[in-house]
Amino acid sequence: MKNMLIGLLCAVFFSGCGGGGGSDSDSGGGASSGITAKQSVFSVDVNRESRSEYFSVPVDVSIPSSTNSVYFYLLSDKGKDSGVTGVSLDIYLDAGSSVTVYYSLPDYLSSDGYDESLTLYFCYDENCNDIIPGSPFDIQLEVDYAIPQFSKTLDDTYEIERRADGPLESIKIDVPVENILSENLSFVHFESNSGYSLECSYGDDVNLAECLIPISEFSSLSEQEVENGRNIKILICERRGCDLGVTFDSKSLNIKYRLIEIPTLDVEEIMYWNHTSEAKTTSVYSAFYDALLSYYYSNETNTTTLVITPMDGEPRIFIDLKRKITTGLNKLHVNELNGKIYTHFRTLNSTHILSITPDLLDPQSSRVAARSLSLTNPDYTAITSDSFFATEYQSDSDAVYGSRIDLDSEVEIDTYGPIAAAELSLVSKNNQLFGSLKKNSSSSELTIHKFVDNNILEVDSDNLKITPISEECNDLIEAGEYIFNNCGDRLKLSLNESDEPDVVDSIPKPPWYVEGSSDYLNRELLDVSFLSDESGFYYLESGRSAFSSRLKYYITRVDGSNVITNEYFTPNALLEVYGMFQAKDGSIWLYGIDKYRSGKLAKLKIDI
Repeated sequence: MKNMLIGLLCAVFFSGCGGGGGSDSDSGGGASSGITAKQSVFSVDVNRESRSEYFSVPVDVSIPSSTNSVYFYLLSDKGKDSGVTGVSLDIYLDAGSSVTVYYSLPDYLSSDGYDESLTLYFCYDENCNDIIPGSPFDIQLEVDYAIPQFSKTLDDTYEIERRADGPLESIKIDVPVENILSENLSFVHFESNSGYSLECSYGDDVNLAECLIPISEFSSLSEQEVENGRNIKILICERRGCDLGVTFDSKSLNIKYRLIEIPTLDVEEIMYWNHTSEAKTTSVYSAFYDALLSYYYSNETNTTTLVITPMDGEPRIFIDLKRKITTGLNKLHVNELNGKIYTHFRTLNSTHILSITPDLLDPQSSRVAARSLSLTNPDYTAITSDSFFATEYQSDSDAVYGSRIDLDSEVEIDTYGPIAAAELSLVSKNNQLFGSLKKNSSSSELTIHKFVDNNILEVDSDNLKITPISEECNDLIEAGEYIFNNCGDRLKLSLNESDEPDVVDSIPKPPWYVEGSSDYLNRELLDVSFLSDESGFYYLESGRSAFSSRLKYYITRVDGSNVITNEYFTPNALLEVYGMFQAKDGSIWLYGIDKYRSGKLAKLKIDI
């Protein structure tokens, strides 16, 4: 039988017959017999990705009850290119009967589409010489199919801007697609004219493919390619592969790539300053002296000297501290009301607070005095107008202890602890003491406290909890009406006695920052300069890409609303930057070391 697809034997009264074949049986022909279709046109909706569907052809059956078997044959005008893959019969003499047709979309679309005409034969004999009346009859298949394809919203051209300082190894391009049932059935394939290819992944929504294109694809573009863009080809293919399976759709994209460099600041003036290996955490600018204060250790004399480097260009002042400080130097503090300078140091058996009253005209006549502290090795220190505070974590008791020294008598007047914490850093603002408390070494939760009457044990009841990006966020910086931690969290202060700290936000993050990305852990706030309520702040940050060991240093200018107005790299004159300050004349200075590891002060060419 020409174009026959399927031959099927079915015993009457039994349902679900399948296969292609038959056997001998008695003919049951008669004038009263017949099988006719109740419907002649059928719509089949098929997704090109899943490809398969089935439908039922209802039939009226009126054949003699003595009939044992009927033979069924199906023909298609598509011949071997038909989408019909199988049938099953449910034939009953006294109930509804049907022919179930299983359909699978052919691999390739024929010139006249997927629609096809089927002819159904019912016979009493295997050779179909005795055709059951009513058959053969034709049914029409109208095949509607949804093909996985790129969405009409997909742009032919992508314009990508990338910050040169960003930590990204790749650029993500979102590719909208349609009619995707499952990522297990198809995938989006990307290939560039450089020979690179990759498989894009579907996100939470299978109608959006995410293609992560390596930066290396763009890092070596010629000037013409930068101008014209790089052409890439994307395809939607069957899961078995673009070479082995069906390619549902393809499209060419043009990607224009622009690398954005932020400007590097120029230097207006360079000065030398003496520094030690601890200078990053010990040096401080004093408005009282309009100078940078730092230590200098002489190997020749085995003595430590306080160095005052004036910003007006006057000669540096050296004050011999008259002590061998061999166990490390610590942060300097200046009482900006009277110019007295304080720090602490350790000997082999004890810790001391050191007070220095400089004589600028005769530095050798400067007063240097030391008093004992009850703490062994303080972690954090701060001063108010009348007191010096220190805290220390002691591992044997797993607690923090504190000490308070009266600055007039230079005698320890209070001790605190144990405080159940792993860390308690300190900062003072307008003679009010604040602290950042870390409950335990495994917790990333910090609480910011305002101490009642500057008593470390009397914590305000409405302390502010913050969950910083990193566990290493306990160092505090004060500027303007804010306290900052070194991860960039920003706490606005209400300094009235009855008010508690409020309003936690953060300094602006770089454009490449992605919420939850570990890349931002490598960006640290080093210093802050407050300009005015209207003019805002300068933020000094260090940053290290997740894919590079070299630190970069940034200066970000924000307005009074904390919105970025300018971003810069620090001058090349400094290899490492330790801090930033604004001198009395309004100029902005950085201090650090150059490539020869000499201490340098750099006055910036920058708008104030």
